[in-house]
Amino acid sequence: MMDHIDIVITWVDGSDPAWRRKRAYWQNYEPQEGSVLRTGDVEGRYRDTGELKYLLRSIESYWPGKPNIFLVTDNQIPAWIRSDHPQLHIVDHQDYIPEQYLPLFSSQAIECQLHHIAGLSDTFVYFNDDVFLARPPEWDLMAGLNGPVFPVAEIMEENSGPEMFSDQLSVTYCCRWIQKVFKIQQEPWLPAHAPRMLNKDWLNQLEETFPELFQAVLSQRFRSEQGINITGELYYRWHLAEGRGEVRDVPVLYIESCADNAQALYEQGLSNPEQWPYITINDTGDNRTDIGQETLAMIEFLEAGFPEPSSFEI
Repeated sequence: MMDHIDIVITWVDGSDPAWRRKRAYWQNYEPQEGSVLRTGDVEGRYRDTGELKYLLRSIESYWPGKPNIFLVTDNQIPAWIRSDHPQLHIVDHQDYIPEQYLPLFSSQAIECQLHHIAGLSDTFVYFNDDVFLARPPEWDLMAGLNGPVFPVAEIMEENSGPEMFSDQLSVTYCCRWIQKVFKIQQEPWLPAHAPRMLNKDWLNQLEETFPELFQAVLSQRFRSEQGINITGELYYRWHLAEGRGEVRDVPVLYIESCADNAQALYEQGLSNPEQWPYITINDTGDNRTDIGQETLAMIEFLEAGFPEPSSFEI
C-alpha cells in the first residue's frame, strides 16, 4: 500500500548567511511583540545538525519501493545531497506558497500549503526532518478503515500561561476551533512526533470550506502564540468531527537532545531499535551555542543506528 505514496520533508539550514540576513530583516521590519511564541523563533527551530541525512537513510532502509521524495526548502540545497537523484524533487517555498505570504519562518504556515505542491501523490506522508523510521512503516498506524489515523502521544494536562509549549498551545486553539465550529468538545490529545499521512483532496476541501483559517496561519510569518497546527493536528480533529478517522496511541522514542536523560534514551534505542516504529530527536537547545557535546552524542547515535550511506548522498 505504501509503494505509491510520496514523501514530503521540510528542511532548513539556519546557518546559511543569506537565510539569516532574510530572517533578521523580517524580525526588524515586522516586529510582532507579544504574538511570537516564546520558543517560536529560537535557533533550535532552524538549526541543521545533519538529521536529514539519517532520515533518508532510514527511508531507504525501511520504506517499501522507491518513493518520490519532495524536499521542501527556502532556496537551499544540502551540500551533501544528490540533487539529480531520480526520486528526489527539490521544492522551493515560492513553488507552492502564494507570494504575498513569503518569506515564511513558521513551520505551521509552511506545512499548511503542502497539498499545493505540483506532482505530489493524492495521499502523501509528511516527515519533519528529525523523525526517523526504526522499522518498516505500518499502514494501520497511519490510516484507518474510514479515514486517517490521528497519531497521539497522551492527553494534555491542564496548563496555561507562558510556560505552555507550542504543541500545548496548538491543542488549546484546535479544541476551541472545533468547539466553535462543530459545537462538540474533543479530548485535548497531544499529537505524537510521528510521520503524518495526509490527503490532498481532503486538505483542499478543508481549505475551501474554511479559507480564513488557512489565511490566518499563513499570515503568521513567525510561529505565533495563537498558531494552529493544521497538518499536524486540526486536519485530524476535523475528520473526527465529521465522523471519519480514528485516534491511536503511536509509540515513539522521543528524545530531547539537551535533556539530562538523552544519553540513556540513546542507549535504550540502540539496544532494542525496533521496539518503536519511529524515533524523534527534538533540538531543545533553543538559543544555546554550547551544544557541541549534545550534537556529537546525537550524531553518534544516528550513525550507529543508520551506518550505511543512502543513494541520496554524494
